[in-house]
Amino acid sequence: MAKKIILQAKFTADAIEDLLQDFRETLLEKKEDLLIDLSQVEKIDTAGVQLLLVLLKDAAAMGKDVSFENTVSREVLQKFTMGGFISPDVKDGKKFKADLLSLIS
Repeated sequence: MAKKIILQAKFTADAIEDLLQDFRETLLEKKEDLLIDLSQVEKIDTAGVQLLLVLLKDAAAMGKDVSFENTVSREVLQKFTMGGFISPDVKDGKKFKADLLSLIS
């Protein structure tokens, strides 16, 4: 069973330290998969993107799964697309994850 984490509206450098601790605790100590709900995210910076990439990479190395539920706002999707992190056709969490995984594999 996966632990669900709902990301807050601002997924930026000043807001990710606590989340990083929660992610690590879930993956390392509780050995659970993660389900990340992106529906509340209105703002993300490069630190937030990097955290998602590191999370996917670390989880894969531990044999754990990270899934994404819902998608971020249209504005955030545009930033991901303009930054080259995802393709313009991302409509759901599964495609979002696939595009991010392609960056680290």
